[in-house]
Amino acid sequence: MGSSLIIGDYLWYKVAGRSTAFFVYLGWMGLILAAAAGIAGLAVRIFFPGYDSRLNVGRVARSSPEDDFLEIQRTGARFQPLTVYYSLFMVAAAVGAMFLAQNVSKGALFAFKIVQLEAMSRSSDGAELQSLFAEIEELQQPEEVVRFVQKLPFYYEDDREAVREAAFAATEVMAHRMNLSIYLLLQEGQLLESRWEPTLLTWMHEEMAPVLRGLAERGVTPQPAIVAALARIARGQDLPFFLYLIEDQKVVDATFAQAAIGLGNLARFEAASSLIYAIPKRKGPAQIRIFWALERIANGLQKDIAQEDQDEQVWVLVEKLLDLLDEVDDAGRCGLVMVIKSFQHSQATSPLLKFFDTEHAAITCPRVELTEPVGAPQVYIKEDRLRWLLLNVFAEIGSGNGQLRGWLGQALTRSYGEQVMRGLRQLHGQLSKEPDNSF
Repeated sequence: MGSSLIIGDYLWYKVAGRSTAFFVYLGWMGLILAAAAGIAGLAVRIFFPGYDSRLNVGRVARSSPEDDFLEIQRTGARFQPLTVYYSLFMVAAAVGAMFLAQNVSKGALFAFKIVQLEAMSRSSDGAELQSLFAEIEELQQPEEVVRFVQKLPFYYEDDREAVREAAFAATEVMAHRMNLSIYLLLQEGQLLESRWEPTLLTWMHEEMAPVLRGLAERGVTPQPAIVAALARIARGQDLPFFLYLIEDQKVVDATFAQAAIGLGNLARFEAASSLIYAIPKRKGPAQIRIFWALERIANGLQKDIAQEDQDEQVWVLVEKLLDLLDEVDDAGRCGLVMVIKSFQHSQATSPLLKFFDTEHAAITCPRVELTEPVGAPQVYIKEDRLRWLLLNVFAEIGSGNGQLRGWLGQALTRSYGEQVMRGLRQLHGQLSKEPDNSF
């Protein structure tokens, strides 16, 4: 078993590269099986002293005539009880040798996956390191996740940009997974004290985030990947940095979008004004991420929206959003309406009623998807009539809203198309406390 001690030490601490580790394992298993075969043969000789291993049959009394020898060869293919005994001894010896090797090698024999990943982490090949990071993203066992996530910072300053980018991407995925797991656990009412995810996320806040922030401020590339990892960790201390990236018009859209994600994950009200200011200055995915972040901020305010001082501050923001309805494209208008809906401010009633009858409100929203680090792209803006979306806003702010109720009576006499008219009738029924409240 001395060889297992040496091989185990080599696999745990020295071997580099997946293929090398594989062939070492292959040779190790060969040694174990060879040892088991020797032990099984010895056991057969001890328990069955008349056994001839060369012919695989029991010895018989003979005076070595040629005919007897040929007869033994002809019958050698038949079932022999000693063959069964040998096989049983072989299996028992192999199992015993494997468990002994497992103990001597500090668990290396049965930890094939972990040892392989460790070997990959020591590789100098960029492609293999990128494969390692991809495999880290798929890990499920807590011990494996913690072990290999904590290795990622070692590759943040690798000379090869592709390796750095893959390490940042793996950090983004794992931070997203940890935050999502904690969120779901809280939704299910589970206690977090006994869970491992909060501990790992705390480590990411304390050990990963400061390093990533420093790399981003030094201009290490690729910037979007670094900011993406930082955004998913979502550390409160990085709010000023995200705001800086949002407010700097020189920042490219890809980096800007990740900073917006960071602000959305933090969901801090003080970030809303800077995000709104950036709406007309950004297009496409970067602008959509602003809407996403603002919705996250708005949803975080719902419990306190009745507070008078906050209500005034919210109205200032909603008023700015309303002013932008004529300055953006179709996707932007739909996104703005979704954000206004999230803030649920009744003072938006009059401007939205006026907007409802404009040409801009007559559009069909284009389908827009958002890509998350894990899973398939999610539909953010559905391909619906914008007026239908406006009716959803009215449903949120319609309680006790006399102005809206009066407008509905007039709107029902007009023609907006079948879907919108159906929505108007449903909304009118809801506000009139009629049974139809399916809207």
